[in-house]
Amino acid sequence: MHWQLDALFWKNDYDKDQFTQWSRGQYLPQIRTLVKKWVDYMEDQGVVLRIYPLMGVTQALLTREPSKLRCGAGWSVYNIQTDGNISPCPVMAGMKDFYVGNLWANSPMSLQVIHPSAPCTRCAIRDLCGGRCLYANITKLWGDEGFSLVCETVRDLVTTLKAHLPRIKQIMSDGRIQVADFDYTKYNSCEIIP
Repeated sequence: MHWQLDALFWKNDYDKDQFTQWSRGQYLPQIRTLVKKWVDYMEDQGVVLRIYPLMGVTQALLTREPSKLRCGAGWSVYNIQTDGNISPCPVMAGMKDFYVGNLWANSPMSLQVIHPSAPCTRCAIRDLCGGRCLYANITKLWGDEGFSLVCETVRDLVTTLKAHLPRIKQIMSDGRIQVADFDYTKYNSCEIIP
């Protein structure tokens, strides 16, 4: 299971009060409940349910392995358009300034790598988040304020998982689960950072 927030994709759907009320009043409390139930299930059943955002971030917390954009956009996964142009992400088709090559002119190893820019480059959880969404980072259609509100949801997810990490480590110490149980198929369009 995975999900993606329908946020930062259109300029005209930004409503600060509505998003803030929804994220803080509904979404984040429900994510906290989901994380608790996820860890409870590990404790009770010795099984890590395949909830990709929880698995991916927890695995990174356990292994301390830093991550680039978790979807792979712009560095390991690219979008080939029908005209042969290559964009870093399907959502960025048509954004000519960000084309990284052409199917007929470039080899896969010569494709330009695109990384998120500020504020992601200055973020304390960048190695866990990876930058969330390249398109959102580049376009900032909700402005800095809206971008920050969405980042708040990611920070809260990370904080919530960190709070449950001692329990997860105890379940591992008890031999009921292991780090390998958090493995997931990477770069297959499953959202790790919603």
